[in-house]
Amino acid sequence: GGPPRYPYGYAPPPPAQPPPPAGLSRRRLLAGGSAAVVALAGGGAAYLLLRDSGDGSSPQSHGDTPGTGTSTGTTPAPTGSPGNPGVQLPARYLQAGVINVGIDASYPPNEFRDVDGKTVIGATPDLANALARVLGVGFVFQNSPFDTLLPGLRATRFDLVMSSVTDTKDRQLQSQVDFVDYLTIGSTILVKKGNPKGVRSLDGMCGRTLAVRRGTPEEDVAGRQKSQCDAQGVPLVYAPYLDQEAALAALRQGGADACLFDLPTAVYVAQPKAAAAAEFELVGDQIAPAPVGIAVRKEDAQLRDAIRLALQQVRRTGEYQRILDTWGLAATAITDVTVNAGA
Repeated sequence: GGPPRYPYGYAPPPPAQPPPPAGLSRRRLLAGGSAAVVALAGGGAAYLLLRDSGDGSSPQSHGDTPGTGTSTGTTPAPTGSPGNPGVQLPARYLQAGVINVGIDASYPPNEFRDVDGKTVIGATPDLANALARVLGVGFVFQNSPFDTLLPGLRATRFDLVMSSVTDTKDRQLQSQVDFVDYLTIGSTILVKKGNPKGVRSLDGMCGRTLAVRRGTPEEDVAGRQKSQCDAQGVPLVYAPYLDQEAALAALRQGGADACLFDLPTAVYVAQPKAAAAAEFELVGDQIAPAPVGIAVRKEDAQLRDAIRLALQQVRRTGEYQRILDTWGLAATAITDVTVNAGA
């Protein structure tokens, strides 16, 4: 049962929005949405629900009586059965049978809504479903704007946050959270299909024009590359655009030789539903990749360690890599499950 797992790029790109607020590194606020309920594939207690949040009616997390313990670095998992991390869950989660999870389902192909506007698909829901099966509980997802997720976690509206949040030391300290890192996301270069300009890397952009979205980390990367190119006497022109569509239009019409986007956005743009309709392709490796984590309150150390064990199990079985391959995100795979690896 459950919805099918579609290839990446199944849904049409959502409408462009204004640039995200400062500090939302490698996260794009692409679309809003209405309430949805999703039953994912899998047996037993593994299921995923999505509810829109923010009106005060969403259920409280089980964090009203949190566990003890803190973490300031990569923390070893507790002893126990790595094949069933559910035994390590605090009693309140096992008794409730669910874990409340904050998400902003607006970032394809990681987490977003299908063409029906209700069904939530993407790599994150698939990974959440895999974790839930191992843990033996359900994941109830509360849909909320991205900038409310970590504050909501501290306010115990959620038990954890799983929404492509970049793991940084500032977030660990300011929001008092630990991150179980499950992806690495950086920037990548997007060119016209066939790569007519022969672009291979950022260094190869000297003497060319690079389109970026204004107010994003990619604009900072382009600025640093411009300084290097200018110092070599081969200036790079980088053009910041208000939204993604404007940057793509410049590439399409010859006003730019390449675009620089975060990798998930570039994957989504480059892989439409019909392969014959593809206009663009990715070139080169990820640039400045950073860990992306599942956020848990620092005092909820037992939940954090159970999530880490579950993710290790999902990686060992190969399901983790299969999920990322399905969504075109193989390049974002981690090589080890770490906690608080962000800089």
